[in-house]
Amino acid sequence: MRYPKIDKYLLSYKIAIDSNEKILFAQLAIKNRLFVPGWYLRKSLIDLMTSDNNTYYDIELCFYGNQPVGICIIDYELFKDLTMFYVKPNYRRNGIGTKLLQIAKNLNNDCRGADGASQAGLKFFEKTNLDVYSY
Repeated sequence: MRYPKIDKYLLSYKIAIDSNEKILFAQLAIKNRLFVPGWYLRKSLIDLMTSDNNTYYDIELCFYGNQPVGICIIDYELFKDLTMFYVKPNYRRNGIGTKLLQIAKNLNNDCRGADGASQAGLKFFEKTNLDVYSY
């Protein structure tokens, strides 16, 4: 698959800072399908929206203009520091995942990926020296 180059000046990264913003970011991620159906990321987004205590999550989004195109969520509830990523296919290979990871490591230096990730995800974890969680 060829990935188109994008205008990186239109990229912005935002971290949810309070409970309401975390819910809003999760809703935006669901609405814009920033997940692979059937994977744990979607469940975490739904849990974050419906939980009475969403302090178990950190969430950040990447926007291209006003459109959410990438997500990173750290789930502290079940997997202490499981870090999940998704970047829309047309925006991949533009450094978005790497930048989301840098921001995530500023939130939690112990973040880890999951060994159940896709082959591309595992390559990304290896490239960025992200520890992999075996579960």
